[in-house]
Amino acid sequence: MANEDFSSFDALFKEWYDSERVRNTAERAHPFLKALPKDPDAQGDPLVVPIMFGDGGGSSANIANAIANAGGTKQDRFLISVASDYSVAKLDRKTWKATRGRAGSWVDAYKRQIDAALARAGGRLSRFLFGNGSGSLGRLSATSGVTTSLTLANINDVVKFSIGQVLVLSTADGGGTVKTGSTTITAVDEDTGVLTVDTSVATFNPVGAVSDYIFQEGDYDAVLNGLDAWNPASVTATPFHNVDRTAHPSHLAGFRVDYSALPVKEALLKFISRAARSGVKLSHAWINPVQMFNLCNALGSDVRRTDDASDQKLGFSGVELVSSGGKVGVYEDADCPSNLARGVNMDDLKLSSYGPAIEIFDEDVEALRETNEDSYQVRVGGYMELTCWNTKNLGRCILPTVTF
Repeated sequence: MANEDFSSFDALFKEWYDSERVRNTAERAHPFLKALPKDPDAQGDPLVVPIMFGDGGGSSANIANAIANAGGTKQDRFLISVASDYSVAKLDRKTWKATRGRAGSWVDAYKRQIDAALARAGGRLSRFLFGNGSGSLGRLSATSGVTTSLTLANINDVVKFSIGQVLVLSTADGGGTVKTGSTTITAVDEDTGVLTVDTSVATFNPVGAVSDYIFQEGDYDAVLNGLDAWNPASVTATPFHNVDRTAHPSHLAGFRVDYSALPVKEALLKFISRAARSGVKLSHAWINPVQMFNLCNALGSDVRRTDDASDQKLGFSGVELVSSGGKVGVYEDADCPSNLARGVNMDDLKLSSYGPAIEIFDEDVEALRETNEDSYQVRVGGYMELTCWNTKNLGRCILPTVTF
């Protein structure tokens, strides 16, 4: 490279990272995120999503009564504030200088860094789409010590952690505060669910303790509201996006059942039938891979792979279950909590965002010089929120606890 600035990288940067490549890199390992309808043209602050949850008036065998009782339809609207999320790739200038003249070498080096930032952004978004808006990644086990070795209460949550993450703790899964202090992951053991960190959580104030919730620094109560917020384990009078959902919980916050005492096959069949009883339309059920293994094992030779348009869109096949509620495709996603099934009608959901939910920032600048390091940075992220236009068609089913 004859030139001694970063403009040559910016030119190749534009060529490599078109919108399709950005989207595919961010979404490829996350089936629910990939299948979720997108609305990158959302406008307004807050976003307004109208909801109708009652239509009891205006009908009778007597015309006078029908007229007198007209207007009984109940309506409200969700007022949704959009969340922000960011990932940053650092590009070492020394590497660029050492490989200038060999364009393929330095492009590959930087492409790996940017691809990692895009994949990290996609992984965060996918996890939060199944979450409750608190940003929690897991919880310390009841036997975990307050040391530099942290054991997760649910070993299946270990996939949400990686070396280099900076963690904070809280006794509350949202709605509270984080403890003073932070620590960085130096090792992850996926076989045991143990995280090794560089600073003992015993130094936190208050000290880290068993059953604390774990968050990445900066995430506490600041991420988007996912399925566990739209369709929570219980419904309270606390407004959700400005709506008190206690007037009709199943219509304003979906339905919820506990079939953890049943094998996964029976639990899912009963879940689908329960939805049909209430006139709920489910197009998909999402489960964790540990549950999909048990489901396929239980079905044996009766397993039926789905074959519909969603398969082509996902690039993944699901399992078709048939019950009194009709046919529902069951799909796996590693970010779905391992003890839950999430029933949804995908047509009622949107990932609404101001522009693409994940994009490379500053298209006019691309690579930004670090002020205090010999490096550049590329910023990735966006402004997005999950929206639901028919909250009746959401279901939450507790499944038996399993691990690999």
